[in-house]
Amino acid sequence: MANNTALVTKDRREVPIEDSAAPILDTAGNVAGVVLVFHDVTAKRQAQEALRESEERFRVAQELSLDAFTILEAVRDDNGAIVDFRWQYANPAARQILRHPPNELVGRRLLDLLPGNKANSDHCHDGTRDERRPRALPGGRDGRLLVQAD
Repeated sequence: MANNTALVTKDRREVPIEDSAAPILDTAGNVAGVVLVFHDVTAKRQAQEALRESEERFRVAQELSLDAFTILEAVRDDNGAIVDFRWQYANPAARQILRHPPNELVGRRLLDLLPGNKANSDHCHDGTRDERRPRALPGGRDGRLLVQAD
């Protein structure tokens, strides 16, 4: 049945369902009947709609924000240490500050576009390396700081 299938109750309420079916075969292999299983997915559909609405609110808020906002994915070496970041999202304010359109940011590595971050990414402010501490990295052309945490 289709994804938008619903059962109608005696009081004419529609209940969204997911279903599955399996044939019942006789000894000769002919279809003698069918087993149908229906599952009420009201809660699942409500959760999906709430998630869609939440994601839309987030997207609108970030697209209209005057503050730069990015989502970065950690890039790790074979030992699991973070060696770079890859842009997953940058809102218009971030794209303006970084002076790159979205197609030049999303999917690209941070150090490819801002190679100056590498110089300070391996050491803490006191010159030592501490894997447990977040490290402040000099930002883009606007002088902002990025925080790298392992």
